[in-house]
This record gives sequence, C-alpha cells and structure tokens, in this order.
Amino acid sequence: ALVHFLGNHWVEVNGDTATGEAYLFACHLRQGEHSQEEEVALIRYRDNYVRTAEGWKFSERHAYRQWTTLRSIDSRTHEIDTALHSALLK
Repeated sequence: ALVHFLGNHWVEVNGDTATGEAYLFACHLRQGEHSQEEEVALIRYRDNYVRTAEGWKFSERHAYRQWTTLRSIDSRTHEIDTALHSALLK
C-alpha cells in the first residue's frame, strides 16, 4: 500500500518560462522479512517549466530526498480503529 501527498507547490513565472518547487510526502507499507515495514520519505522537487502551444510543460525536474525513515510496524488493530469503525456504523 502507498500514499503520496504533493503540497507546498509554488511557481515563479518569467514570460514563457517558470521555476517552481513542490514537496512530496510518501508513505509505503510493505511486507518485510519478519514483519510489515513502513517507509516514510519527504522529497523536494525543483522544477523548470516552459510554455508551449499546448500549455505549460516540465522542461526539467530534480528530486532531492530530504529524509527517509524505515521501521517495523505493528499491524494489529488499534483501539482507535475500533472506535472509528463503530462511529461510522451508527
């Protein structure tokens, strides 16, 4: 399973070119050797754009990994899950 969230996107336009930056928060769940693992990463994109007849396009994208964590997770049902599911069924 995975979740990606792209946010804090800004762009500075200069005629038919532009530069920008965005942040990606990524969470990946996978089966490790002994238990489920969670990898969480924050990636910063530095972009260059160009205006074409079809609209704005990427001319360059650079990705910089800001940090990553990897840890084993407990996949048992947590009490908050039970409470949330009970509330939704009412």
